[in-house]
Amino acid sequence: MYALQAITFYECQNLVVKNLKIQNAQQMHVSFEKSNGVQVSNLTVTSPEGSPNTDGIHVAGTQNIQITDSVIGTGIYIYIYPRIYCPPLQIHTILL
Repeated sequence: MYALQAITFYECQNLVVKNLKIQNAQQMHVSFEKSNGVQVSNLTVTSPEGSPNTDGIHVAGTQNIQITDSVIGTGIYIYIYPRIYCPPLQIHTILL
């Protein structure tokens, strides 16, 4: 069973995501899976206070991801799937 996701980037290479706004997704707002060389900037992810089990950013099996100048206001801000090694993850100027 898969969680409901607003948007998933799957098996991407050298992906650039800029100026994306996602609001009130049911579970996961943005998911990066099995990707490499991901640059994210000016991402805004929000859900109402008290929303149960809402991931702002879900990262699984992804390498070389950089997230900058973004606002994440959800139940779980950034979830990195614990059984998959996905370094390096660089995060700068995130407002939670």
